[in-house]
Amino acid sequence: VTNMVTVTSQLRFGAATHKIEASEEPPEEAVTVQIQDVRGEGLTLDEASFELISDPALLVPEVPIDMYDPATVAEEWYPRMERLVLQHIPGATRVIVFDHLVRDKKRLSQGTAKGLTAPLSAVHGDYTHRSGVTRARQLLGPYAPDEEVDRALGSRFALVNVWHPLELVQSDPLALCLWGTFKPSHVQTQRLTFPHRVGETYIAHHSKDQQWAYFSEVDVSEAILIKTFDSVQDGDTARFSLHCAFEHPCLLYTSPSPRDS
Repeated sequence: VTNMVTVTSQLRFGAATHKIEASEEPPEEAVTVQIQDVRGEGLTLDEASFELISDPALLVPEVPIDMYDPATVAEEWYPRMERLVLQHIPGATRVIVFDHLVRDKKRLSQGTAKGLTAPLSAVHGDYTHRSGVTRARQLLGPYAPDEEVDRALGSRFALVNVWHPLELVQSDPLALCLWGTFKPSHVQTQRLTFPHRVGETYIAHHSKDQQWAYFSEVDVSEAILIKTFDSVQDGDTARFSLHCAFEHPCLLYTSPSPRDS
């Protein structure tokens, strides 16, 4: 990374990604790190584990979509995301959109919409080397026989988060750790038991070797692709991402609007 624009902020390491029993809560550590603005650096999904893309045609529909209504999002927004991923990830042949979250602290505090959550400030990975495979199998299982699922998972597949702001990002931007600067010893598996399934995420621990990045002023015509799992194991290609929301020190003085993404 060569861009010289750098900010200093605290990131929360060792924090759980979901509420669990108090006795199982891992100890948290707030660490001050440098986070570089990598807009214009040309980082790619396979190289860095994240990538900034611009696609106004798909991301800014002529007729606005109600992003706070889950049924509308599934019907009108999901097909756009399928096309977006196919167009912007080389080699992708089929895309299945299976979930989404809307993060909006203001509406969440007001209770004006259902299914909302706040930006997640704990450094984390969405899937582990094991849960990436099991989650894909869970998602494909209802739609294909076991033999077909086995064939699909026997070839390369990936889980990708399309992070899209619903307005210009003025607070809680994403901090993303560059692939190759964190190691297996920097993560810890957190097991999650839901009523319908068991999952795993990564809790992250700080290392001075880690390099952190962000994209300044991401707007509605842009999205950040975040690789949360990749089945390829060639030693070079990014397999997953560590990331979190952070407080940008410059934005704190501008009375920014809460992030809506």
